[in-house]
Amino acid sequence: MPLTEYAPPAFVIGFFMIYLSTILLSFYWVFLDAKKQGKQWTKALLWGIVVGLFLPMGLLYLYLRKDSGYTPSPILRTEQLIKVFIIGGVIALCVGGIIAPPDPLTQVRYTVIAFPLCLVIGYLIIQRKKILSSL
Repeated sequence: MPLTEYAPPAFVIGFFMIYLSTILLSFYWVFLDAKKQGKQWTKALLWGIVVGLFLPMGLLYLYLRKDSGYTPSPILRTEQLIKVFIIGGVIALCVGGIIAPPDPLTQVRYTVIAFPLCLVIGYLIIQRKKILSSL
């Protein structure tokens, strides 16, 4: 049986677009955030690469970032959209890996189908954080 019978090319392309975009946007956001904090270019690049390649390391970065005494500047709309996409992508990848049967082709379908809903969840998380920080 051909591989495309189980996972149509649109799902495979969609999955890799979600996966690669999440990784690249994670790298970009962490790199820019580290530069905003005044870190050296090389340290900012290293944090970006580490978080881009190992997404769970983003939690460590956020923990260390919070304790650095950094006073945040207003968040730009572009940065909000990047965060929404990253959160949505990570949640969709987790949902696809946890809810789907242990068949990789089915996980691809679940991830692509879950992604739009996960974007909404990411948007609500970012908006909630923005609203709470303004109080």
